[in-house]
Amino acid sequence: MTEEALMTFPSTHDAIGAEKVLAALALPGRLVATPERISAGCGFSMKFPLAETVRIQEGLTQAGVSYAEIYRIANNRTYVRV
Repeated sequence: MTEEALMTFPSTHDAIGAEKVLAALALPGRLVATPERISAGCGFSMKFPLAETVRIQEGLTQAGVSYAEIYRIANNRTYVRV
């Protein structure tokens, strides 16, 4: 099973921007509702394979899209800040 990560955003605008950037760069990721256990400025988060974290961070940074935090999703559905 592939390890997954969750990226939070300061705003919905950033979350939608991230979705567009990932699609343009052919990087994996999909918007999901931010889990209640995570405090975030936006109700949307990006879920993606943990192994793609650096590529996604670089793509978003180059595109000027802000993100807040990145969490590894553990097997028991706990979120560990990366």
